[in-house]
Amino acid sequence: MSAFPPATSALVLAAIAVLGLPRETLAQKVDRVAVIAGNNRGVDRPAALRYAERDAKAMREVLVEIGGFAPHDVSLLLGQRPAELRTALTAANRQIEAGHAASSLLLVYYSGHADGQGLELTGERLPFAELRQLVEASPAQTKLLIIDACHSGAITSAKGGRLGPSFDISSSEAAGTSGLAILASSAPLERSHESSALRGSFFTHYLVSGLRGAADMDGDQRITLSEVYGHAYARTVAETGRTVAGTQHPTYDYRLSGRGNVVLTSMEKGTTRIVFGPAISGDLVISSLDDELTLEVRKAQGSTACLSLPHGEYRIALRSRDRVYAAHVSLQTGETEVLEASSLRHDTRLSLAARKGQKAPRTGAISLEYGLQSSALKQLAAIHLALLGVRADLGPTSVFGRLSYGQGDVSEGPLDYRLRLLSAEARLAWRFEHSLLDLFVGVFAGASYGMQHQSGETDHHGMLLSYGVSLGLDFPLAGDLSACVFWDAGGQSFRLDNRLASHFALRGTLGLAYAF
Repeated sequence: MSAFPPATSALVLAAIAVLGLPRETLAQKVDRVAVIAGNNRGVDRPAALRYAERDAKAMREVLVEIGGFAPHDVSLLLGQRPAELRTALTAANRQIEAGHAASSLLLVYYSGHADGQGLELTGERLPFAELRQLVEASPAQTKLLIIDACHSGAITSAKGGRLGPSFDISSSEAAGTSGLAILASSAPLERSHESSALRGSFFTHYLVSGLRGAADMDGDQRITLSEVYGHAYARTVAETGRTVAGTQHPTYDYRLSGRGNVVLTSMEKGTTRIVFGPAISGDLVISSLDDELTLEVRKAQGSTACLSLPHGEYRIALRSRDRVYAAHVSLQTGETEVLEASSLRHDTRLSLAARKGQKAPRTGAISLEYGLQSSALKQLAAIHLALLGVRADLGPTSVFGRLSYGQGDVSEGPLDYRLRLLSAEARLAWRFEHSLLDLFVGVFAGASYGMQHQSGETDHHGMLLSYGVSLGLDFPLAGDLSACVFWDAGGQSFRLDNRLASHFALRGTLGLAYAF
């Protein structure tokens, strides 16, 4: 995993210290209201996003658990249209106005599609200009708008927003900060990316990880806006730079007066925590057993890291150089679990995956497929195939195993012919993640046992070897269910009339896969 340059990291941490309220604990009276929206469906898009609505739920959970937002003060909109978002924003503004709090914060978060002109919400558009106006018009003292969407930087560039985390700040922490701050997940002409390994978008993944404690750079167990934005910016740039889709650069804009720094979350608010001891160093991945929550922490030797989590069962994976250490932790409500280096065991399987570039524990899938394969002999019909497959993902590499039954029949006058094939095949492919789909490019080899029957002739049995190159796509349908398509081209070798023969063959398959 590439390291972010120290000089840039310092700028990142300082980047938006001016954004927000005085650096105070959340116990003081601050009227905090949030509107959280997630939309997997856009406008005229060929496919839906996988994780936008999941990201919105993760953001709501962390704000309620340790952000000082009461549950009834957070509106969660999943798959709704612009009218519902306008209504929720109007209600939030009225609530803030009626609260008469000395200090107030409105936080608006959106994850989904955008086209550079506005948000795309379930078949309709909400222009950026209108969204910005609705937020700016709020009576809240401080307004924070966060957009995780493609081309989202367009809403910041319209009024002088900047790429990256570098603007002048003051060390003052005086009270009285007011105005609007906008954080966007990408530059105006960039796409924002999702990851099936993270089960979410890169930007929100690191945003939520930071809010739960990964961004606590000074160790005071309070996560400020400057800390979390610095963390999300640095990790998003570093990790998307390792993908085929290309680097994604978060942007910001601010229109504020006064000085200070808002505390967004506090570890003191969390009742269930995990603490990583000073002897642990490296990249930590914390995943709930139900895969509903995945967090990452980069920890230095000698420091202590603390995360606030919901109660439950968690897998812990520590990647240090080319080795991975693992542990299982059960967190009970109100409990603080201290994890020391001695509690982690070396996991050779995960170490292999880490050397191949995987960040999360190894995954895989089982599949049922139907296919058509060209016949080895011109006078024979295409062979219909039924296939059962299993896939194991090892970082960017996937290994497939397949069993299949095939049958081809010809009944035309004197030619009455049937061929049956029982086959086993192995495939090695390189997997490339791009937004909604996974692309596989690889090679395969297999062996088949053939049974040939022709009317009036002696039945024949024999072996057939196949080999070639493969191209595949996997795209989601619902939950862990996805559709998979593969195209194969290569050779087939077998004995024909007591001599070795080779023929070119094509094959295509379509099926359903279930991830595990």
